Amino acid sequence: MARDHLTEIIVFAVLFLLVSGMGFVAARWRRPDTMHSLDEWGLGGRSFGSWITWFLIGGDLYTAYTFVAVPALVFGATPPASSPSPTPSWSTHWCS
Repeated sequence: MARDHLTEIIVFAVLFLLVSGMGFVAARWRRPDTMHSLDEWGLGGRSFGSWITWFLIGGDLYTAYTFVAVPALVFGATPPASSPSPTPSWSTHWCS
């Protein structure tokens, strides 16, 4: 089974290690003197720069699209049921 998905496992492991390493490096990069203010904790002291800000905004937009727009698209594209069933289909399948 693992041999069938060897490429996927390798890609996942490499990306996981890369992102984890970047997280550890970022934790020590431009460390503030104190973390008592909200902009130091939540915004990185407003010193991210354009490259990291671009990735943060891209991740935010992708997350909003995935969790809001895609389910709305699926809900809007699904035709309504012609006649509602008095009992859910799963209950007749599992309870009989």
